[in-house]
Amino acid sequence: LLQNLISLCEMVANMGIGVAVVRSGAIALANQNYAQLASLRKATVILYCILGGSTATLLMLFRNEVSYWMLGGTEHSSSVLFLIAAVLLRLASNLQNSFLNAYHQVGVMAKAGILDSIFVSLTYIMAVWLFGFDGVVPMMIAGAAISWMVSRFFLSREITSNLVSPSSRNV
Repeated sequence: LLQNLISLCEMVANMGIGVAVVRSGAIALANQNYAQLASLRKATVILYCILGGSTATLLMLFRNEVSYWMLGGTEHSSSVLFLIAAVLLRLASNLQNSFLNAYHQVGVMAKAGILDSIFVSLTYIMAVWLFGFDGVVPMMIAGAAISWMVSRFFLSREITSNLVSPSSRNV
């Protein structure tokens, strides 16, 4: 249920921006419009900060209600607070994967997906084995952090940053 809560919050906060990044980024790359690509990067980071912050704020304000609706009782409201970190890390990971997709890095995305699955699965297994039920919330946060690190590694390794700096007017 916690994973579903993270996925639901992530889906609402994402608002389809990842798809728009892939489309707009691919068009900018095809036209070799690096200023537009730099503006897209800056704008999506700003949007994700706003949407992620709004989602985090709503989860903080309504943690008891979310806990009751999604987890069956208010005794897990503290878990909802900790899962905010997982939601924000997953949003950042999805943004990085969207840029890999915009650059048509299919092979890289496959490698990242495989490594992410292996590392996250091992983390989940170890957390449950070592800590039992008490390890569920930390493993969700750790899994999201691993996904972010894997996507960040491949993004920084495969895609060089362009030297074009967007003006605030173009963002």
